[in-house]
Amino acid sequence: MTDNTTIPARDQDSPVEGNISTAYLAVLADYLRPHGLDLAALPGGAALQQAAQGAIVMPVQAWRELLRQVAQQLGQPDLGLRLGRSARLAHLGLLGYVLQSCGTLGAALERIQRYERLINDINRLHWSVDASGDEVLLRWGMERGRPGALVDECAIATLLQVTRQISGLHS
Repeated sequence: MTDNTTIPARDQDSPVEGNISTAYLAVLADYLRPHGLDLAALPGGAALQQAAQGAIVMPVQAWRELLRQVAQQLGQPDLGLRLGRSARLAHLGLLGYVLQSCGTLGAALERIQRYERLINDINRLHWSVDASGDEVLLRWGMERGRPGALVDECAIATLLQVTRQISGLHS
């Protein structure tokens, strides 16, 4: 499915440092299958898969460009949100298992923060609970650059989806 929807390329113009988990490639590959697309057939997809063989992280700039191209091809400017919603704890491998074994969401967030570099080594996650204990505030810095909307939306939606799976709240 292709249409003429334009996905802004401005995000790729801003420099960003860091890496992101190759687990996101598995999420993308699973997402593409029902659309009749193969990750290896996409521009840059095969090279990124090859480079990621045996690696646990990949350059965020390559991931950002791949997301932009896939969003363009599918005509889905909200691709990051869609990908994040399709993420499963199983995509995170051993870390997903560790998160699933946490007794509370707070314990899982502590593990995520401790092992964040395995998922996202761009800008550090800072989280806190409000005074009432009802809300969790998540913040990321910008010291290593801004990854862009597609990358940010994918990461945040993945975190939300994973926390839903841990807590059992799927609404």
